[in-house]
Amino acid sequence: MDKGKRRDVLRNDRRSPAPEVLLSSILDAVPDVVLGVRERAVVFANHAVESVFGWKCDELIGRSTRVLYRSDEEYEEIGERVYPVLEDWRTFSTQFPCRHRNGQDMICQVSVSRIGDSLRDKMVVATYQDITERRKAEIEKGLIDGERLKRSEQEKALILDTMSELVIYLDRDLKINWSNNAVHESFNLPAGSTLGRPCYEVLHKRSEPCTTCLVLDALKTGEPQELADFSSYGRRWRIRVYPVFSEEKTLLGAVEMVTDVTERRNAEEALKDREEKFRAIFAQAVNLLGLIDLKGRQIMANDVSAAFVGVSPEHLVGNLFWKNPWWRHSRKEQQTIRESVQRGVKGEMSTFETTCLDHAGVLHHLVYSLKPIRDARGRVKILLAEGRDITDRKEMEDAVRESENNYRTIFEAVHDGIFIQDMQNGEILDTNLKALEIFGYRSKEKIRGFTLGDFSVNEPPYTAEGALQYIHKAASEGPQSFDWLGRKKDGEQVWLEVNLKKVSLKKRDCIITVVRDITERRREEEEKKKLELQIQQALKMEAIGTLAGGIAHDFNNILMGIQGYASLMLLNIGPGESCYQRLKAIERQVANGADLTKQLLGFARRGRYEVKTTDMNDLIQKTAAMFARTKKEVRIQERYREGLWVVEVDQGQMEQALLNLFVNAWQAMPGGGILYLETANVVLDETYVKPYQIRWGPYAKLSVTDTGVGMDGETRQRIFEPFFTTKEMKRGTGLGLASTYGIIKGHGGFINVYSEPGHGTTFNIYLPASEKVGPVEEPLAREIKTGREGILLVDDESSIVEVTQEILEELGYRVLVAQNGEDAVEMFRSNRDQIDLVILDMIMPGMGGGEVYDRLREMNPDVRVILSSGYSINGEATEIMKRGVRFFLQKPFTVADLSARVREVLDKKS
Repeated sequence: MDKGKRRDVLRNDRRSPAPEVLLSSILDAVPDVVLGVRERAVVFANHAVESVFGWKCDELIGRSTRVLYRSDEEYEEIGERVYPVLEDWRTFSTQFPCRHRNGQDMICQVSVSRIGDSLRDKMVVATYQDITERRKAEIEKGLIDGERLKRSEQEKALILDTMSELVIYLDRDLKINWSNNAVHESFNLPAGSTLGRPCYEVLHKRSEPCTTCLVLDALKTGEPQELADFSSYGRRWRIRVYPVFSEEKTLLGAVEMVTDVTERRNAEEALKDREEKFRAIFAQAVNLLGLIDLKGRQIMANDVSAAFVGVSPEHLVGNLFWKNPWWRHSRKEQQTIRESVQRGVKGEMSTFETTCLDHAGVLHHLVYSLKPIRDARGRVKILLAEGRDITDRKEMEDAVRESENNYRTIFEAVHDGIFIQDMQNGEILDTNLKALEIFGYRSKEKIRGFTLGDFSVNEPPYTAEGALQYIHKAASEGPQSFDWLGRKKDGEQVWLEVNLKKVSLKKRDCIITVVRDITERRREEEEKKKLELQIQQALKMEAIGTLAGGIAHDFNNILMGIQGYASLMLLNIGPGESCYQRLKAIERQVANGADLTKQLLGFARRGRYEVKTTDMNDLIQKTAAMFARTKKEVRIQERYREGLWVVEVDQGQMEQALLNLFVNAWQAMPGGGILYLETANVVLDETYVKPYQIRWGPYAKLSVTDTGVGMDGETRQRIFEPFFTTKEMKRGTGLGLASTYGIIKGHGGFINVYSEPGHGTTFNIYLPASEKVGPVEEPLAREIKTGREGILLVDDESSIVEVTQEILEELGYRVLVAQNGEDAVEMFRSNRDQIDLVILDMIMPGMGGGEVYDRLREMNPDVRVILSSGYSINGEATEIMKRGVRFFLQKPFTVADLSARVREVLDKKS
């Protein structure tokens, strides 16, 4: 095939690399520096520039070629010599001093060629070949040969002046015939000032030669002399002296070359020091250490490795690592090690367990690691092998397994979790099945190597560090017991009772950790605390209720006096009289005051007056309808349970309680909202009702829910306290919810509240279900009724006695008065035939109303009694009425109330 066809074939061969790729590959293969230069700036460089000049290609691109030369003057000189030649399209070549990036001077063969038709707009290609060492050798040889030195003096002088070594040519009298620039610079001497002068005089300021002058030795013996390490002027030097002969073998003089080796010697010594330290550490290591080359051969071994098999370290050097004597017992182990070495050569670190035979044939368990050691470029150079003897740990594990037959049954049967932990780091070595169950694991292997910290919630103080501190305290101070908040595998939290104790297992210090799940116990304790708080709250409310009831009682007595006298005056004047309306206003104010005391008595659970069997669905519907007519911005949604159990309640009091809740909901929804009303039948067990101190059983439940602003926990705690309110001044008394609470408690029920800020509020009312359905009682007539019977009035309050006596007498009755229990009993005994009715106060100093009633019944079992009190029918009044009193009159009362109740009792058949 001719050349043209061959070119066509190559051109069409798609497997051939692109021309630019091929060219780049060729240039990078050239050992000499190749630069593309335009306007004296580098536009291209091959990879040889890094090995020759110390510059990376990308660092040099764009830089001036000035960085390759020693000085500005020489840079200008080479330019003046090169570019005129290239104008004629000729190649320029010369030897010229250059400078390495590290500052080292060098001699290069520089060749420059022009590319293109015009030098002005085309670049040049420059090649640099480092010939420094070659020229040094030639010059040294030329210096010895005196005749050649003369023939190339100018050329050699140029080369010698580029050298960093001090070069001096001396005659037989030690006079300097020639010296290079390095000598002048080192001794701060002008060029040419050394010629013809003795070296010891001009360089060392001496009057005679140095006592250890190598030049004299060379002139005397005719043999080269060398001093490898000489210290002077704070530096370290290498001195070489070569005798110079003529062609006739006549001694002409000597050449002295002095090299500054300070940095090199310091580096060598530092390297040697590091090597010695490394060897010391290597030799003193407690583990088996070795260095392996990339062929798998051991190039270094420490004393521990050698002693393990009873040989010297040198005996192991050169072995294939997997062929070391400690693996002589197993081809399988050898293959495993070989594969690990191969992975290490590829840069992969490996750790594995293996068995090794020592020099006595005893089998040991070791953990070996092979770590690649890399050079500055990241290339793997050698492998570091380290073997750690874990035989003791293995033996301990074996001992634990051997003893398992003796204690495993007990170990697994106990109801507490047990861990065996390393005393130093807390690592779990063994555990029983109960511990796995507590933390939700199925396999012991899943938690081997864990610590107690791995089962912690990692929230202070229940952290891994905190767990380790307890272990160290158990080791140093003795057994430790504490509660710990742990975490199961699925993240669920578990409370633990933890006990730690230090033990020794086969000469190894360990910690026995016993954990018990006390989550349920903690929950019960929390419930107990909650129950205690509820009981405390109930007792507090009871105490406040007692105080409120006493205040209401005394206030009712005061109101009774005001009401009585106002009523008396109204009996004697007509509506047309000027003071009639004023007296009616007084009655209205008394009624308002009575309403206030009713709320206090309601809170004190002394506000039940007329108990009736009631369907709460009907009562709630009526009350809600009345409320809805006045608060149209509130939408009411109702869901009532059909067949709701009936309850025994005072309908007026219960209506008041409901209205209080509705008003509270309305005030919590200033922009309007929804009020949900719901009823249900529920059966409460003994545990549920225990905090409320009521009986368990069937209850009718009412839920009142609003969509208002809600309340925080602090407000919820105080919501039922009298006079507590979150409203601004004049918007509430703080008695509404307090009276509701008392009314519900007074009916044997309870009320609770659920609320969160921004999420509304729900009040739940529970009322004990009734077993009967009772008739609706007719209200008392309101007209004034009179009579002529005899009445014994008993009350310790003088004002009440006076006004009530006047009212009764105004109504036509004969009235006897007693202001304490003892007088009442005596007066009844003396006048029983004249007394048709007794109006009896319940609370009196000394003999109370209950005891007086019992004494009266002893004298007359059919005695008719109206029990009157500032308190309500609840509590002590209920007990008295159970003994036979059938009628109750709440203070304060009007003339109409009194006249109607008196006539009802007197007209009732015995």
